[in-house]
Amino acid sequence: MNQHVPANAPPNGGDGSAQVKLREYFANPANDPFDGAYATALALYAVPPIAGPAAVPAVEVRDLACNARAAGIQGAFVAFHTDGLMHVFTQLDKVCRRLGFPATPWDNLMYATMGELQHNHGVLVGIPNDYFNIVNHQIQVPTPDAINLAFAGDIAVTQLGPFHNGDAGTETIRVRRICFVPHAYVEFFLAGPQTPRALWQLVHGQIVLDNRAEDCKPLIDFLRAALTVSVVNESPVLAIPLPVAPLPDAFLARRRRTILEDQFPQLNSALPNMHQNQIIQHDATRFVLNQEKSSSTAQRRPPILKRLSVAPARYCESADSHCGTCAALGIGVRLS
Repeated sequence: MNQHVPANAPPNGGDGSAQVKLREYFANPANDPFDGAYATALALYAVPPIAGPAAVPAVEVRDLACNARAAGIQGAFVAFHTDGLMHVFTQLDKVCRRLGFPATPWDNLMYATMGELQHNHGVLVGIPNDYFNIVNHQIQVPTPDAINLAFAGDIAVTQLGPFHNGDAGTETIRVRRICFVPHAYVEFFLAGPQTPRALWQLVHGQIVLDNRAEDCKPLIDFLRAALTVSVVNESPVLAIPLPVAPLPDAFLARRRRTILEDQFPQLNSALPNMHQNQIIQHDATRFVLNQEKSSSTAQRRPPILKRLSVAPARYCESADSHCGTCAALGIGVRLS
């Protein structure tokens, strides 16, 4: 997938709106609902050894991931694919059957945006249910120190292994096929599809500097699994095929646009009109309250409503029959 933005690209989203970036959203600490404490969220993606306690069921991990956005949590997830690159997914959404509406081809399926937005549009892909499953194999991977040593000694190497039980500087781990990415590190993944080595060198070092190595262990293990081949001349067992991009109909296109505007309200062209209506309602309410107060004080019928018939624009920019709020309050209506 080409993430390059042409040098002559317009500085907006193509529709006149400001251009937004997922990287900037996730890099802003104000948008981090976890406030930098990621241990609990990542614990769902930790997979104990076979002899250890049971892992959280895949369906529970999947449902929590899909429901996060409805709770105001914008999540990001990374997977390693058969193209040899790691891709990040955001705006994960499961389409549920709607009560009282006909079924759609998208019901009970998951969709997400793959990679960064380009001109306020993302690459829509379907997310299979098995992305949240546990890899069937135990994986013998090098320790973080062994990985750093190997990369320091060979700038060309992209993957390591295979390794065997008991090999020095290795250990056995288990992982899911997808992993949650903490907000503080999403921007590294959104820089474009990258090799596991490139992301290891970017992300692992930053996690260590942030003193989050223990909290982020599931993500570190995921990166280690993506770096390691179990069989010579084969892809790491973690690799999965790239997701398929659907051809959305009007329903799915509107749903995805709503998801985008929920994350970036400035893209919602209806908001300025909504804000103006709120101002109108506020001013009209203040006007009525002031009139009631004047009527009580002066003990006479308020004359201001008559005066409004000749200058309604002071209270409402539309000041016509289309403004239901004004009509209900008598603003702009000539009194006899």
